[in-house]
Amino acid sequence: MNLEMFLEKLKKGIVIKMQGAAEVKINEVIKNNGFCLHGLTITEKDRNISPTIYVDDMYQEYIQGRPISEIVDSIIVLYHKSRLEKNINMEFFLKYENVKERIVYKLIDYNRNQELLERIPHVPYLNLAIVFYYMVNEGPFGNATILIQNNHCRIWDKKTEDIYKDACINTPKILPVQIKGMDEIICEMMEKQVMEEDPGMAEKIMEEVGEIPGERRMYVLSNNMKMQGASALLYPGVLQDFSKALGKGFYILPSSIHEVILVPEVGDEEPKLMEAMVCEINETQLDVEEVLSDKVYYYSREQRTLCLCEG
Repeated sequence: MNLEMFLEKLKKGIVIKMQGAAEVKINEVIKNNGFCLHGLTITEKDRNISPTIYVDDMYQEYIQGRPISEIVDSIIVLYHKSRLEKNINMEFFLKYENVKERIVYKLIDYNRNQELLERIPHVPYLNLAIVFYYMVNEGPFGNATILIQNNHCRIWDKKTEDIYKDACINTPKILPVQIKGMDEIICEMMEKQVMEEDPGMAEKIMEEVGEIPGERRMYVLSNNMKMQGASALLYPGVLQDFSKALGKGFYILPSSIHEVILVPEVGDEEPKLMEAMVCEINETQLDVEEVLSDKVYYYSREQRTLCLCEG
């Protein structure tokens, strides 16, 4: 059974189980870098909103032998756990004044997202694109986000420049920058793991690890939520202040859409080798939708500019 047939079987099975009390829809959801997921929504007649349940992993479970009736039951259980008990008034989103203070930006790869960029407002930046989303901070949605579409701009009667201007104000405030040494992050990760497995060893390991010596110390740039943190390199003064503190320029390696690695310039760097490393990590260590870019960047302290390394 192919994916399309599987989805239809799921849909029919859920309709039967729900005894016709809900509408079931299946949608293709395009994520970052063209990554496509299949989402299923169950909307009961007295509801105006429903969570999206992604079923691609369930198809793989079916291929491996899990009965489709069991998958249908698990989806219904998941739906009842995640559905909202009350309807949500979405009319607030129709007025720009209601949402402008929660619109922020993020960075995505320009070439990998051509289809998506046709539908959303964006600003080109080097080989990337700055795009915008509404960040919910309270209520039943938790930390949910809504990607800003061209049709939102039409409803609001706003241009991309208007959205960009407000996002530039909001993003550094809502998602403050965070820069940590790579050694510090490694220590935190090790400490967390040890505390979970053997709390008595945590203090000893922290003493032994210490700080990575020498000029090759690397840093991780993100935001306080570690979500779409690569965009922090756009914050006013962040790169300039970091370069000033170093007393030199530095390279930027795009670790993912959530963070980038800052590598202080020493003089023997080979951008081609760094780019090859970035490409390998993107291909072998990251999910497709987590990849930011295959390129390496350089910030010049003297010129106060960020540019692509062309090798």
